[in-house]
Amino acid sequence: MYSNIGKKIKVLTVIITVILMLGALGTGAYFIITGLDYFDYGGEYFVYLGIAIAIAGPILAWIMSFMMYGFGQLIDNTDKLVKLAQVNKAADAAPVYTAPVQTPVVPAVPVAPAVPVEEPAAPAPEPAKEEPKVVEEPKEQEAPKAEEAPAVKFCINCGNKVAPHVAFCPNCGNKM
Repeated sequence: MYSNIGKKIKVLTVIITVILMLGALGTGAYFIITGLDYFDYGGEYFVYLGIAIAIAGPILAWIMSFMMYGFGQLIDNTDKLVKLAQVNKAADAAPVYTAPVQTPVVPAVPVAPAVPVEEPAAPAPEPAKEEPKVVEEPKEQEAPKAEEAPAVKFCINCGNKVAPHVAFCPNCGNKM
């Protein structure tokens, strides 16, 4: 009786929605027909009411079905999660094989030192106290004038002699 309740709720929702829609259409038709019979005596209000029921009734039944059908879907998804949790719990309960670990045997460490010390070491000298030095910033050198330009340059990368007007080293291709 209580197995697969989510699907049963969804089927019941569809059946109730169809019954409510047909009932709203039937009630609307009844009001329209009754209003037409008494149209001369103020029955036009029954006609308007019948049209409103025939239009709004099925729409409201359809909207109401969203909540009921969604509740059935929620129960279906919850059942799936419970089944999945049971499968995972069974997998977690399975024994896990662990290899036995043997600790290595280490011989006892001797307490006495291997070489006896006759006298203790001299204390370390205290570090010298240095006063901070003032560092002077190097002065910018002026670029050599055209007549003082060196006749030969040397490549920084490979040390090859290069003519002063060349932009790249012909030996290694480094930019001058």
